[in-house]
Amino acid sequence: LHHNTSTPHLILMDHKNIQQILNEIDSKDPIYFLTEVYESDLCTNSCKLIPLLEYKTYDKYFSLLKKSTISENFNFIEDIDSPRWLRELRSKITVFANYDRIVISLKCKTETEVMKMCKILSREYYSERLCCFFILDQKTKTFCIQNSMFKQQLCKGLSVNVLTENGWGSFNRFECSDAHENIPQSKNIPVVSYDNLDLHYLGINTNNQWLENKTKNIDIKEIDYAGLVDNKKVMGLAEYNQVSLKIIPDEILKWTIPSDWTLEDAVTVPLAYLLAYLTLNLNTTVKEDETILVNPGYSFIGQAMISVALKMGANVFTTTDNEQQTAFLINRFPKLHKSQILSSTRNSFDIEILMATKGLGVTLIINFQN
Repeated sequence: LHHNTSTPHLILMDHKNIQQILNEIDSKDPIYFLTEVYESDLCTNSCKLIPLLEYKTYDKYFSLLKKSTISENFNFIEDIDSPRWLRELRSKITVFANYDRIVISLKCKTETEVMKMCKILSREYYSERLCCFFILDQKTKTFCIQNSMFKQQLCKGLSVNVLTENGWGSFNRFECSDAHENIPQSKNIPVVSYDNLDLHYLGINTNNQWLENKTKNIDIKEIDYAGLVDNKKVMGLAEYNQVSLKIIPDEILKWTIPSDWTLEDAVTVPLAYLLAYLTLNLNTTVKEDETILVNPGYSFIGQAMISVALKMGANVFTTTDNEQQTAFLINRFPKLHKSQILSSTRNSFDIEILMATKGLGVTLIINFQN
């Protein structure tokens, strides 16, 4: 999850002078103190500080302290516990648009599940406002802000709070800029079986299982590629042979790359636009002014479907998850009006389509939502 965009300050000092520093510093940025105290509550009680981390050795405590802060402009979404938890959360978030902080509690069974949910939540446009409580302790049945245990943890201002049978914990995400130097190379990366092709890029999708060294029985059929043939930029589709670990470019499904495209851009095109062409021209024939729905529209296949459908003169409706995706599609497709882009987080977009089409609805729905 995203953390507060304010700049944090870490001060190393004796605990006796902390109160004086707090009185003199006038800053809205979060301030942390790393100090040595002789009793764990000596400093926190007098200065109203919250210990984030503590380490004890003999009669001394080493503490990382933070001033107790809690936004007055916050609201709660309690006990989200359903298979469609993200959809449920999105529907409730829209009601709390004016709140600086949104506190949510979610039931989980394992720490792995917590990390997966955090990764999903980090992609949401409202993630910077979230304060998440994950309840792993089976003895704690529900989140209650009136409970001092939860209230004290909330004052720490952490984005992720995990309660286990051993107490409170948290997760944080760190970027390792040099991590790529230590990543082992996969033994299953395929080679290209095409004499004249200087391969530069391969498309990656959910079926590219050779990225995992332990994967067996790889079943990949078509894959995008982009490269040079006789110093000319080309893109196309290739077949992957799982026995020989070779990529065999298709002689027909290849195209010259426009001069103003990069190879990196071009590798994203072949499979998506071929699927769009097959869907809208062969599997069904979309007529001019025909109304269709593409769900969702922000994915690479969705964008290809919208592009081809608009080129054919269709009246296109599509869906997105948030305002950022909507703004992207409007910028990407000037012919697409905002009224034609509906929110997938609301269950009423079918009614909105009927209203927009005066009750006629759509004649074709292209759906590849999981």
